[in-house]
Amino acid sequence: MSSPFRVAVSLTLGLCACRGGSDTAAAVRPGVSWPAADGAVRTSTTWRGGDAAYSVPLPDGRVLWLFGDSFVGAGDGTSGRAGRAMIRNSVAVQSTTDPATATWTFHWNASGTAAAPFFSGTADTWLWPGPATASDQGLLLMFAQVTASTQGLGFETIGSTALRVHDPSGPPTDWTFDPVALPPAPPGVQLGLGAHLRDGGFLYAFAPVEPGTHDVFVGRWELEADPLVDLRSIQWWTGAAWSPDPTAARAVTHDVQTEFSVSRVGPEFWMISTEGFGAVDVVVRTAAAPVGPWSAPRPLYRPPEFGRSDVLVYSAKAHPHLKGAPVVLTYNTNRTDFWDLAADLDVYFPRFVKVTP
Repeated sequence: MSSPFRVAVSLTLGLCACRGGSDTAAAVRPGVSWPAADGAVRTSTTWRGGDAAYSVPLPDGRVLWLFGDSFVGAGDGTSGRAGRAMIRNSVAVQSTTDPATATWTFHWNASGTAAAPFFSGTADTWLWPGPATASDQGLLLMFAQVTASTQGLGFETIGSTALRVHDPSGPPTDWTFDPVALPPAPPGVQLGLGAHLRDGGFLYAFAPVEPGTHDVFVGRWELEADPLVDLRSIQWWTGAAWSPDPTAARAVTHDVQTEFSVSRVGPEFWMISTEGFGAVDVVVRTAAAPVGPWSAPRPLYRPPEFGRSDVLVYSAKAHPHLKGAPVVLTYNTNRTDFWDLAADLDVYFPRFVKVTP
């Protein structure tokens, strides 16, 4: 079991700007933990944790969650992780928009003799979930494509891909998927990572460079053009205007952990992430417009795991469609040792935080 986990940790390390947090006396951290929501996501006896934790509201009022590497299966019959498989991705459906009171159901491919990812890659690649968007035209899902490598940390991100669900009603196991061609992007930019934002008649994609600088570029589609079907109409922000030419695009901010969110909070836009990967704070960048200028990151919440050298904090993001607080965010935790992770049910479930601006 240790080999898949090492790949998973290596992948996450590669998808972020890896640095420790710093303690600043002027930091404002208005977030508070939400134990009731933490407990609700842990009620399954066969899904015992996963990371990434992107979410998207579905047209019928449910919420779809997309997880990366996940522990699934009956295992040894206990509530722990012993004997469970680690698969590359899984999904969950939250029955209402309140995560603390909703019913959670979890799904993966259980059709064979062994548990398998809900979203299949190829013989040589696997899919890690990224941002997703739902509308009356269906559900758009984006993924990073990852493969093993003999260089670096033993893997590399080789591209992005997208799927469309025409009818996301009913259980996810009944859905059908069609591939959606992604448009050309600036060099190194991955549309399968980062964040989506629906605002002012547009769908914005905040897409980071990976591997590399983790600079963030912004593209957008007019929602009337039905971007869930045809993504070729993307316009890229050049620093002064929108252009269909990806080579003219310019980054709007830099050095962002590549799993993050962008949402409107009052008159501002908030970009929420962790400050790198490891023993770090959850931070927020703010702007008056989706294209910025974006502020420097400011501490928003200090996880109780901050400062523990054996615990990794990463993949923070807001979920503006969730009820329970003005801003609801989650972050993920992991352990540096696989066997510690397998025994520690305090980590590897999404942690919920309530924020009042």
